[in-house]
Amino acid sequence: MSKSKVKEVRRLESLKTYDIINSPDEQSYNELTRLAATLCQMPVSFISFIDEDKQWFKSFYGLNIKQTPKEDSFCKFTISQNRDFFEVSNTFKDNRFINNPFVQQKESPIRYYFGIKLYDKKQNVLGTLCVVDFKPNSLSASRKQSMRYLANQVMNLLELRKSLQSLNGIKKSLEQKNKELKQFANQVSHDIKMPLANIVLTIDLLKAKYQENIDDTGKNYLNYLKSSGLKLSAYTERVLSYYAREEEAHNEMQIVDFNYLLEDIIDLLQINQPCEINIPEKNTQILTNKVLLEQILLNLLGNSLKYNDKPKIVIDIKIKEDDLNYLITVTDNGMGIATNKQKDVFKLFFTEEKQDRNGNKGTGIGLPTVQKLVKQLGGEVCLESEENKYTSVSFTLKKVIDNGI
Repeated sequence: MSKSKVKEVRRLESLKTYDIINSPDEQSYNELTRLAATLCQMPVSFISFIDEDKQWFKSFYGLNIKQTPKEDSFCKFTISQNRDFFEVSNTFKDNRFINNPFVQQKESPIRYYFGIKLYDKKQNVLGTLCVVDFKPNSLSASRKQSMRYLANQVMNLLELRKSLQSLNGIKKSLEQKNKELKQFANQVSHDIKMPLANIVLTIDLLKAKYQENIDDTGKNYLNYLKSSGLKLSAYTERVLSYYAREEEAHNEMQIVDFNYLLEDIIDLLQINQPCEINIPEKNTQILTNKVLLEQILLNLLGNSLKYNDKPKIVIDIKIKEDDLNYLITVTDNGMGIATNKQKDVFKLFFTEEKQDRNGNKGTGIGLPTVQKLVKQLGGEVCLESEENKYTSVSFTLKKVIDNGI
């Protein structure tokens, strides 16, 4: 294959990546052709792209035409020239165009043409920015340079359009993968939960029916199996909760009494160790999704209880508000988090490899779930901690305007 054919193949391959042929009309391109015509004082201006067999016009000022056969195109000469532009001062005196249908037409025959190349990043010539007159004419050097500036802006628009299309494609792909992942998480959760429930139930039945025939070692094994089954069931629920509730952020909004919600959560946690939990003195009413807020606080308070090695657990819960947001902070006197690990604690499944108060290792699901749910409610979350001293997690909730509050 000759060099010219290789060059043409690469040009056409590049043009296809922009997906510009037959694209809808766009005002930003129309403004550039209007500007080119005004700048050069010409009645016609257009942006064209040339594929294998046709010249297609992305924007046309002064005439209404969408495409022409490639063999009738002036711009095929522009893209094949070594120079940056191609100019025909008088088509009636140029043998290349004397028989061109646009020169021979009775109404508004083309007498003057100026076209400048549109280059991609690899210097492939994709098309042209052109001006046309119905009488012989010429352009000054300064106007030719101005046309180069405008051609650069055409390519900037084209590159931006290509980037946006790529991002939209990536976004759709990620949305589809996320949807599939949620479906997978739900299916796995369902498939695991039932067998686990059967295992736990079977263990209880074995202990009840054969209790007198099982020695202490056997009972310990059964207790261990039941404990492991319950832990795996809880882990499955936490994984599911991370991928669930995606659509709930703006649904089921209701007024939540913050202190009453805290009291319900504290009762739910069934704390059986020395613990002091300080809640705000003044109750605050929040318009939000109660289920999501409850899940956030359950995770934070649960972490404060589990990852605490002090004889007495102390947890302080505070809430502040301004015109736009609520700021909720949960601080404990627990194990703390090493400085070099703090940037990773919101990554799914990341753990510090520490054992909690009961000798169990974490799953790395709690804080990522908190961050995800907070974002769904329009807020942000941050963490401060000093190892062996404290951990403080703060998150914001956007205020929802409601005349009823």
